[in-house]
Amino acid sequence: MDDKKCCDAYWIKELAHSKQSQLSQHEAEQKAWMAQHSQNDKDCSEWIDHLFENMISFSDQFDQVVTEINHKIEWETPAFHHVDCVDVLQESKKPPGEKVYAGHLTYADWTLMIRGYSHEIQVFIIPSNMLLQLTIGSFDSTEFPPVVRINFHPDSTEKAHLKYHEGSQSLDKEINSHALPELAKAFFTALVEKGRS
Repeated sequence: MDDKKCCDAYWIKELAHSKQSQLSQHEAEQKAWMAQHSQNDKDCSEWIDHLFENMISFSDQFDQVVTEINHKIEWETPAFHHVDCVDVLQESKKPPGEKVYAGHLTYADWTLMIRGYSHEIQVFIIPSNMLLQLTIGSFDSTEFPPVVRINFHPDSTEKAHLKYHEGSQSLDKEINSHALPELAKAFFTALVEKGRS
């Protein structure tokens, strides 16, 4: 039902501002876009699930060692969310029905949020009180931009391009799915170190 409402909102907006031939072209482009990216949704969710399997295992081990209750790690496993109708109306180029796959871990006052789209995975480390804003899409990413972006290769489900940037440190390299356990360690370490700072 939510998908239908979003598609209807998009269709009504286009109908109000377009001629019939333009509307038909937009519908065709939208269907082609969704068909092209449906496989990438699956790839994105598999990579994120693998990252979270590792990080939740690290969290369990970490929580057994840490004695302070307020220093336990909390998490929400990843799930699919549809692009909000409001986002569709504000950003006409974003097709309704695009899915976001997102989950997070929280330690102390900081949250590691991983969200994936059909074209990329984004990793944020943000103050925990900003999590809701990021989740509902009203988050201004200029102050806390993604520290990592992973872009999938269009011709391979195993390869991706990783860009990391935080402060004066940066990294730009090709990776494959075998790198995910090490990435999970790096993300988990970054969250704990941020929570202790």
